[in-house]
Amino acid sequence: MTLTLILTKGLPASGKSTWARSYIEQYPRTANLTKDELRLQLADCETREGQVIRVRDVLTRHYLSIGYSVIWSDTNLNPIHEATAIAIAQEYQAEFKIQDFTMVDRQECIRRDRLRPNPVGERVINQMYEQYLSPSANI
Repeated sequence: MTLTLILTKGLPASGKSTWARSYIEQYPRTANLTKDELRLQLADCETREGQVIRVRDVLTRHYLSIGYSVIWSDTNLNPIHEATAIAIAQEYQAEFKIQDFTMVDRQECIRRDRLRPNPVGERVINQMYEQYLSPSANI
């Protein structure tokens, strides 16, 4: 299997983590790094986003260096995440891919989110949609 860095993109509850788990069942030499899980592992619920991202990037480099592919199964709607992933993939001569979940209906994401043990809430999903995915966001 080709060394790959896969970036998922989509609203919360659009299916990114479910897809990542399925992918890893098929390709076990793949690590799934999520910022939410890293925050928990850092054992400091007040950890700043920048620290979490630095840890994600260090772990990504580690996994790529030992021959594992990596998935970042977060929303990754901010373009900075894609730019960082591309740079790291190039650094390790890994293929870069985007697994796009942005076409999942916003109302479906809200419905699924309500069923989760720790929902982010309708307000957050709507804010992310307006900021990154609405037609006016691209103007």
